[in-house]
Amino acid sequence: MPPWLAERLIHRYGDATETEIEALAGRAPLDLRVNSLKSSRDDVLGLLTDHGFAATKTPYSPLGLRLSDPVPLKSLPAFGKGLFEIQDEASQIAALLSGVAPRDQVLELCAGAGGKTLALGALMQNKGQIYALDTDKRRLQELKERADRARLTNLQIHRLTLGAEKRADQLYRFNGQMDLVVVDAPCSGSGTWRRNPELRWRLDEEFLAEAVALQRSLLLEAMMLAGPKGRIAYMTCSILGEENEDVIDYALSRNDQWELTDYHRKLGDVGLADLPETASHAPEMLQLTPARHGTDGFFLALLQRCPE
Repeated sequence: MPPWLAERLIHRYGDATETEIEALAGRAPLDLRVNSLKSSRDDVLGLLTDHGFAATKTPYSPLGLRLSDPVPLKSLPAFGKGLFEIQDEASQIAALLSGVAPRDQVLELCAGAGGKTLALGALMQNKGQIYALDTDKRRLQELKERADRARLTNLQIHRLTLGAEKRADQLYRFNGQMDLVVVDAPCSGSGTWRRNPELRWRLDEEFLAEAVALQRSLLLEAMMLAGPKGRIAYMTCSILGEENEDVIDYALSRNDQWELTDYHRKLGDVGLADLPETASHAPEMLQLTPARHGTDGFFLALLQRCPE
């Protein structure tokens, strides 16, 4: 990888750097998330086994299945019926820890094609409302198709404009109304190098700086959208501190109405008590890595408004 990038990883992981880099150069498994609105993990596991696929349960997510080799899953009737979605275990863990609950009012910035959206909706049992927002029309259309297949009914999809003033007008009606705001921020994708090894060579310091500026802006935006008892789940598929802990520190330093929530408090409630410790230097924030957790590199921080 480029020397400037290696230096950042050495600074972040110290003696564990070589182990982490070796894991990032390994082969990623194929993970599935069972759609709990339509099936169970045991039933989907049985269907895959009947088709001759060697699937196992993911070690941590109670909704996940794992295949060691790529297989044509989208050709299966079970996929067409929306019984499962392809989703890395890290993203499943993040959705579980977000604290989403039935009847919540949820807004997802940067919803994209909706992998997290579908997971959140299933956890909400189709109760409450999810507002999925993005600027990409094509990806939002894909989300609509996936939501129809998954039988997700508590979803509203909104396309955001790229202009700052018009965007502010679009978001205004949500200000101070949301129980949970999910920021799945655009990032370097450094946590997905197992799947996209070329990304480490495409990444440069200018792109990283632009990504960080956007991440900061999105998190500050989320703070305005959340209600009086609102919560924020900030996440990236990055292993770089600038995009993760540093963004959280930046936002908290500029808004004293918010505080960090320790993710450990939610582990037992969502069936993740056995999850290995975070690779983050900040123990309240969750940094998943291939070496430590067997997932993609993924970051999650949970914020809540300070009590009055």
